[in-house]
Amino acid sequence: MSCPFHLYAEGVTSGTYFIRNIIGGTYLAGANDYGTMLSLKSGGEPIKITVLNDGNCLMEDVAMKAFPDSTRRYIGLLTGDSDDLFYVDLHKTKFQINKIEECEYDRIDRKKHYLKEGTEYYRISCVGNDGERIYLSRGKKGITGHCVVAGKELDNGLDMVWCLFTRDELISDFEMMASEDSPICVTSLINDPDFSIKRNSGLQQGNTWWSIEARKSKISGYGYNYCAETYRSVFDCHQTLSCLPKGKYRLCLKATFTCVDNKDTASPCMYVKTEEGTYTSCFVKSGLHNSMNDGETTLYEMSESFTEGLYSVVPIDFYMESGDVTIGVMGRETNQWCVWDDFQLYYYGR
Repeated sequence: MSCPFHLYAEGVTSGTYFIRNIIGGTYLAGANDYGTMLSLKSGGEPIKITVLNDGNCLMEDVAMKAFPDSTRRYIGLLTGDSDDLFYVDLHKTKFQINKIEECEYDRIDRKKHYLKEGTEYYRISCVGNDGERIYLSRGKKGITGHCVVAGKELDNGLDMVWCLFTRDELISDFEMMASEDSPICVTSLINDPDFSIKRNSGLQQGNTWWSIEARKSKISGYGYNYCAETYRSVFDCHQTLSCLPKGKYRLCLKATFTCVDNKDTASPCMYVKTEEGTYTSCFVKSGLHNSMNDGETTLYEMSESFTEGLYSVVPIDFYMESGDVTIGVMGRETNQWCVWDDFQLYYYGR
């Protein structure tokens, strides 16, 4: 028999959280198949929870403020649509966040799911379009991650169970759980690491997370994988991460370039800049080609190659003693087409 769970936002206050599904250790985020589908990623996005006077909550994907239409950020159902999937869109859906007694889940492998003693568990639900209560649940794996589906049966197990962490709590957990032999993915600490938020326009035209200097840049691709590009331009695209825990890290990226006039020039690179120094790793020159074509000539085709796992840059290992770290990509030539996507950050502990 299941233990009871409390109604409404028991123990949850208004604030910004990372919401993790305990089965896969993945987090709520936008974009799967297309930009507004709510999905699960290894790198989560900050979710703002506002507790209303009636005890219900609104949930907003803070990262989606990079959309030109800043109202397109609420997590919920689409009015009049089926109750199968959740979205990040215009409709303000009221949720209940229900605390679950821990005794129901004493079989959880805490180390596997990065859960420390005392972690609290929740179910998150709303009233569906048919009037029945439905629950956020991990669905089947899509192309870039699991989508978040609506479940109606409370006995579906751990797919419907979530943990809420502030950024400080997340970092504390990372410090406690990571080790040289068991690194932890901490990509959640990078804002918009896969460039899935601001699409079909230049990075400098409204993306609030990445700073870029370039004559011509763009984020595009195909429905479930967006990536960034520059064309015939010197560029520097970067983001500064603050208050990271002390220790060893590894930064990964998919990135490639081609010389549009067939003249060999210096390779663009991924870089990491800390107080201890600057570290770089060159882009992979294009020519591997994905299974769908004989050579990438469009951003659509390049994003297919990234999805197939091509063009992984040699990772950068670095040690953070204290302070901030800046991560990014840069190029110094004007005869190149450069494309990159999917920063991943791993922490190996102190």
